[in-house]
Amino acid sequence: MVEDNLGLAREFLEAGILLDRSRYRETAKRIINYMMEQLYDPAAPGFRGSQGAHSDYFALSPDQRTDEAPPAPDPSCYANSNGLAVTVLLDAAWKLGDSTLQTTALQVLERLDSMAQTGSFSHVYSEQGPLDAPALFTDWAWLLTALMQAHGNTANESYLERAVAVAQIMMERFFDQDGGGFYDIEEQSEAIGHLQIREKTLIDNTVAAQALVRLHQSTRNEDYRQVAEAALSVFVDTFREQGEFAADYGLAVHLLKNDMVEVTVEGRPEDPGCQKLLAAAS
Repeated sequence: MVEDNLGLAREFLEAGILLDRSRYRETAKRIINYMMEQLYDPAAPGFRGSQGAHSDYFALSPDQRTDEAPPAPDPSCYANSNGLAVTVLLDAAWKLGDSTLQTTALQVLERLDSMAQTGSFSHVYSEQGPLDAPALFTDWAWLLTALMQAHGNTANESYLERAVAVAQIMMERFFDQDGGGFYDIEEQSEAIGHLQIREKTLIDNTVAAQALVRLHQSTRNEDYRQVAEAALSVFVDTFREQGEFAADYGLAVHLLKNDMVEVTVEGRPEDPGCQKLLAAAS
């Protein structure tokens, strides 16, 4: 699954810096290389959801695999996992010193945001275009997160402007004005069966809350902070039931309740001393 590989790449990148282990950085690099080689579709552009888990192929040795065709990847790209991919690649671009990763990330982000701007944003898309189905809350939350990450990496104000627009759509379509928190799907008057049930998930509300706090830090619009707090407050009594998934919830609460620390590093990005300072600041 692309989401699993993205999560692993992100953790190995962080561990490589925090623990000063070069082999963790190399592991992250290999994971990203695998995704670029096997899952990235430049025509979409985006990362496909998974690669077939064919036991016969993966039981072969590396040398034997060279004579066999690898399992085919999922033909579809998924908006939420590609939003996550944008954030991981942008982070990896400077931590690994590979500017091509930022180029790829921004191309994927352009695809996602162009769909959002034209009203065709869907949970699933491919080279042929998006499916004729509305995006889910998780897709909007990750698009907002990706836009904020792009603004942080590039200082391009257009990403911040788009983040403001996406946040507005997200709050209008999914936010519960009475009870707080975001629903997983839009309200649909013609929905039948279980499609009538709108739920609030801790994981996606946490993603949205973190992005909204960062949007508040960049715009100083207190509304974003209040919505983030309302989203997190929904899970105050139940987050412990989520096990390890509550870890990001705790980080979101920390981000909400503690003032942002600004660190300025001056120097050339390619300078080893500057790189060490950037790593320490991160």
